[in-house]
Amino acid sequence: MNIAKTYSFWNKVIRKGNEKMVYAVGVLFVIVCCVFIVRNIPRQRHDDDVENKIISNDCGGLDREELMSFLENKGISREEYQKIRLNAHKKRAEKGEVLSQFYYANLIRSDDLVEAEKYYNLAAEQNYIPAITMLMYEYSDIGEFETDQNKELYWTRKGIELGDVSSMLKMARDYSIGEIIEKNEAEQEQLLVRAAKLESAEAYVALSQMLKFNKNQQMQFLRNAISLAGMKNDRDAFESACFGLGWNYKPIENNPDADAKKSCYFFFLAYALGNEHALHNGQESGYTPQHEELEAWGEDARNLKVRM
Repeated sequence: MNIAKTYSFWNKVIRKGNEKMVYAVGVLFVIVCCVFIVRNIPRQRHDDDVENKIISNDCGGLDREELMSFLENKGISREEYQKIRLNAHKKRAEKGEVLSQFYYANLIRSDDLVEAEKYYNLAAEQNYIPAITMLMYEYSDIGEFETDQNKELYWTRKGIELGDVSSMLKMARDYSIGEIIEKNEAEQEQLLVRAAKLESAEAYVALSQMLKFNKNQQMQFLRNAISLAGMKNDRDAFESACFGLGWNYKPIENNPDADAKKSCYFFFLAYALGNEHALHNGQESGYTPQHEELEAWGEDARNLKVRM
């Protein structure tokens, strides 16, 4: 009722042309707007500052401890942080910012897989490699999305086109297995060689397992894998390369490179890094390390596990 009366009063004032009253109302309106803006600009700046810090942390531009200290000083709880983070990425994702499209998809996938799939695709369409590799696995039979071999192959090929090593390795495996694409050893080798040139230790391990290469080539591939995996702290590739070297040095019939001690040593390292099959193979090498050797090998294994 009061609103209706107020509206009726001002309507009559305006119709009667009471210029002074209209002017006063206009001035009052401007003052109210100014007060609103002045009160809210600092708050908006505060919100933007917090969002920018969170986004910077997700994108690697801010140390995690520095972010936590910043949030604590602002009085923002962990729960509030998660909400701000989600909303910040959502806003930016809707504007087409590729990093936020990917992070937003990661944040919502446990609650809304369909929406997450949408944003992974949007990021992948902008040639964002992490989104592309995510999709090539998510559309496979080990992923959470509905299996789609056409999409799986499309995004794998897209990753290869953009020079992504993990995409090359996956396609090489696909050519080796021959399930979603016809077996093709020549294509497999070409992709592995390309990945190896990009310093992939895993590619060298895979090349060492191709029967077309002679023993000397296989051994060199494994040594290259050991070197690269050591530099990059790639535990899985290092373990696989150690197992491969242990096998190649194994004292079996017609093995010109047989070396029981080297075989036992590399199987020892492979076992220390998690390869359970290496223990039995090491015992089969026929070599029993002396106490001093065993201590030195143990130190090598401990150093590797600390690094990797």
